[in-house]
Amino acid sequence: MGFLQQYYRNGTVYTILGGDYQQKVYLSRFTVILLKNDICSKLNVNSNNTKLWRVNVKKCEIKDQDVSTEEDIMQKLDGKEMELQELFGEYFQDELNDVNFKVSNIHIIATIPAIGSTIEPITGHPNLEYVPRRNGNLGGTLLLPDRLTSNIDEDLLEKRVILVCAPPYSGKTSLTQLIEDYLVNSSEYSTYRVIRFSTLWANDVGKLCDWEDFGESWKEIIGVDWVKWRSECNIIQSILIIDEIQKIYNHGVKKDQDSTNQDKKNRTAIEFWETVKRLIQGSLGLYIIMFGAYGYSSNPGYLSTPVDISESNSKSIYDIRYTDYELEEYVTKFCRCFNLKEHNSNIIPEFIRYIKNATAGHVGLVRHILHYTREEMKPKVNELTWNKILAYLNSNEFNETINNRRALPKFKILSNEEIKLCENVLLNKKYPYQSNDTNALNLIKSGILVIDKKYSLQFSSPILMRSFIYQNYGNEIRAKTVLTTLYDFIVKVFKAMCLESKELLQNSLGFRFEEGEETILLEQMWQKEFYRIGKRLLNGYYMSCDVGATFASDGYVNFYVDEPYNWAIEILREGKDMAGHAKKFGNKGLYKEITMYAKSIAIVNIRNKSIKVRELKKDFVHVSYSEDYGAFKIECLGKDTKIIRF
Repeated sequence: MGFLQQYYRNGTVYTILGGDYQQKVYLSRFTVILLKNDICSKLNVNSNNTKLWRVNVKKCEIKDQDVSTEEDIMQKLDGKEMELQELFGEYFQDELNDVNFKVSNIHIIATIPAIGSTIEPITGHPNLEYVPRRNGNLGGTLLLPDRLTSNIDEDLLEKRVILVCAPPYSGKTSLTQLIEDYLVNSSEYSTYRVIRFSTLWANDVGKLCDWEDFGESWKEIIGVDWVKWRSECNIIQSILIIDEIQKIYNHGVKKDQDSTNQDKKNRTAIEFWETVKRLIQGSLGLYIIMFGAYGYSSNPGYLSTPVDISESNSKSIYDIRYTDYELEEYVTKFCRCFNLKEHNSNIIPEFIRYIKNATAGHVGLVRHILHYTREEMKPKVNELTWNKILAYLNSNEFNETINNRRALPKFKILSNEEIKLCENVLLNKKYPYQSNDTNALNLIKSGILVIDKKYSLQFSSPILMRSFIYQNYGNEIRAKTVLTTLYDFIVKVFKAMCLESKELLQNSLGFRFEEGEETILLEQMWQKEFYRIGKRLLNGYYMSCDVGATFASDGYVNFYVDEPYNWAIEILREGKDMAGHAKKFGNKGLYKEITMYAKSIAIVNIRNKSIKVRELKKDFVHVSYSEDYGAFKIECLGKDTKIIRF
């Protein structure tokens, strides 16, 4: 099909895609799906099930090796299927960075089953970005959640304005694409003009899309100013899908405050929000669905939208997660496309069970787990087992893929007060939101925390909480010691704790069982210090926390250390329910799936020295602390008692 022509403007690179609508597409937002849709449009074929493959071969090699199937592409040409939602530049970084690069080989192959599994080679130089797409189909393995899109579409037609508030990594942007694709390809909406817009796209045209500059950014990206575009909606019914809407909230003026300066109104987002207000009141011609990280309609002042949007016009993360059925269907379809054979078909139900527990249905995290697992396991697909997948999901390598995602915040840039608030939310499952707390406000705006229906603060997703624990407690300089046994590891942890944690433990929040009883440290504080120090001592080996989902277990053991150690560790405080904790590791206990993989387990009973150990039992390590936390005594069956004091 030839080359993708590159153009330059203000230091940015873009190309022009064809089809029914000419699109100027910038490199920073040019995704594989855009190229696929452009190819299918030019060939006049349905884009469903069409796939693109990254290769680097001579045209004669395809003929010489008799390449005719997708399996041939992978095995004979070392082809890699291109993910539809990935940026095009991810597959062509070397070529893009080489100013002298010239096209001589075939770099992309398209397989188009609709026309007899024909293989169509495409030569080209990578380019690109994205303005609102008006044609094409998502296709591929990305499952369209019919329940979700149909519910939102029905609500939109009835209410005209819908606001969806959800944190980063919850799948908002993917959902905007799914809804757009559904509307564009549905006969029911064939007479509607469907536009998708993101305030983040302004960066690609050298603008800032905020309250002050919305009008200019809209005109630069869409090609017509907002007032004119809105007037066109009186002629053709339109649906606007707008992402990252919080960028154009105005926190400097009161709700419904008007402006008498028409030039200013045309430049700012005033006209947009006046349109939203009129639509809520019954104006016709336009439907708007907005997606934002926050947008509370009551009380939390600076977190609210510029116009009042009622709860009936709002949806939250709980409304856009996968249902169990949708998640099962998505994972099953993905695994089938991964060419899992019958001999390892048990992987699919195990994978489904794991993902349900680990993601809480968050769309972005579900896709992340599937994508990176597939990339890691591709070379091993013929001898793949669930154990191998499990080992990867519990590895430091996988954890790094999460922390390196651009959508996740970097906790090291937070202030000490914001870190402390995150710790309080972590340690106290129900931490109340206070509207005058600027730290809470900042954390909510950044998508780290959310306010639940009871006005308590929570981490916005399980993955963000995991990322916070890892970044805040697990990234210290690694030790150079070599560990041999789980018992030795535990002893080293408490040696380090005795050296460096005394003051922290003394000043930590505690509670009293009854009036007059001594203060007992929160169990989470012991867990936090154990994780912080243990992660450092492991010298690069990964220790995960609150394990359970990793092993599709209903119970959550505190820590698990991955290959080659395979250690399971439970923290017990003040000897409470020792028999119950031991029972969890039994053949019928909550941790039975975990004990199948663990080579060693330890129940670490941290207790005040005044509470004597009555009997030493298998798998228990008793750690008694002094009143000032300056000394520890460690007792374990079959081991000499150790006194740690510096």
